[in-house]
Amino acid sequence: MDAIESRMSRLFGRGSPGDAAPSKLEPVEIRMQALKQIAGCVQPTGRGGYYFPHAGVKLTLRSSLLAPAFSNPQFEQDLQAELVERSCGAGRVAVTIEIVEGPGQPVEIEYLDASKITSEKDRPDAYVKVLRGKAAVETVRVSGDRIYIGRLAEVRQKDGSILRRNEVAFDESETTVSRKHAWIQYEPGDKRFRVFDDPQSGRGTQVVRNGSTIRSDSVRGVELRDGDEIHLGNAQLRFDVGGRPPESDPQPGKG
Repeated sequence: MDAIESRMSRLFGRGSPGDAAPSKLEPVEIRMQALKQIAGCVQPTGRGGYYFPHAGVKLTLRSSLLAPAFSNPQFEQDLQAELVERSCGAGRVAVTIEIVEGPGQPVEIEYLDASKITSEKDRPDAYVKVLRGKAAVETVRVSGDRIYIGRLAEVRQKDGSILRRNEVAFDESETTVSRKHAWIQYEPGDKRFRVFDDPQSGRGTQVVRNGSTIRSDSVRGVELRDGDEIHLGNAQLRFDVGGRPPESDPQPGKG
């Protein structure tokens, strides 16, 4: 146990100034140790249960080589599994991942408390409107910290249990859109929105802005600006922020 704790201290910057970050750990090992360290913050409630004391977690990766190992939403799902394994009844813990190339520990972990999260009333109004493709609802407000985009409203596992719900749900006939294709995430600290490509999307996710195409991924994502087009296979969305819903918004009660 002491050997494991020593390795984690060196990895996450908790050792003495003379300690050096390990250089021979594989990305998957670094990922696992990050999961273990975050889940290790679980605390007892005093009534036989446990809870996770933070509202969210931000991971700063010091190398893009680590990006595949830390892709979301899989990392977030695996963290949830670690918490459940520790008898923690917490809901979803939002995980933000950023890559900052440069010296430092391979992974830096910042724990976000409720006081650091912007309230709903401070959130900019943002909407996505379907420009191409058949969808259940043409215009959807980006509410909450994350909305999912994909084919079908519900994605189920083989046993019938719900894996995720798509707020922007394309029709089953839109086969160029994957069931788990992308998501839009709000970052309260910077009051900005980013779109991420799900690792399981078949045709990727691109943002078209002023005639240029920017390819998204599952770690860095792409920051969205007012009027950006989001392309998912043959389907297209437009992102609007800071104003009223698009004039062609569906009738009240639809999204």
